[in-house]
Amino acid sequence: MKIGKMEGTPEEIRGLIEDNGLKIADYLEKPDQPIAKIWLVIPSALLVLSFAVLVFSPSLSTEAKTFIFLLGLCSGLWLSACTHLLYKNNWVATAVLFVVLLVMLVALGVMRPIDLANQAQKVIQDK
Repeated sequence: MKIGKMEGTPEEIRGLIEDNGLKIADYLEKPDQPIAKIWLVIPSALLVLSFAVLVFSPSLSTEAKTFIFLLGLCSGLWLSACTHLLYKNNWVATAVLFVVLLVMLVALGVMRPIDLANQAQKVIQDK
């Protein structure tokens, strides 16, 4: 067994650390438990359901559309947080949240897909 520059049997390393008045728990960490896939599936399903309801039910009242839009955004935030916990990457979590926001705006009818393409082209040309 090797820990850093120390090498020996587990008993030798434990004895060396404890003989010097140190606690082995201060130097060893348990690895984090991976997040269960269900925590990604539930917000994804809610997001797809919100998107489908907004797209395929144009006769809903304004209040119902607002509620479904907010439900979709909240599930997107939940998905973004779970993605951050899974990958430990702020950029991935931010990208997920940004894409969710854009998709929900298109589903609500605030933006058209061509508007998204035009805005992306404009941003690329400005750089």
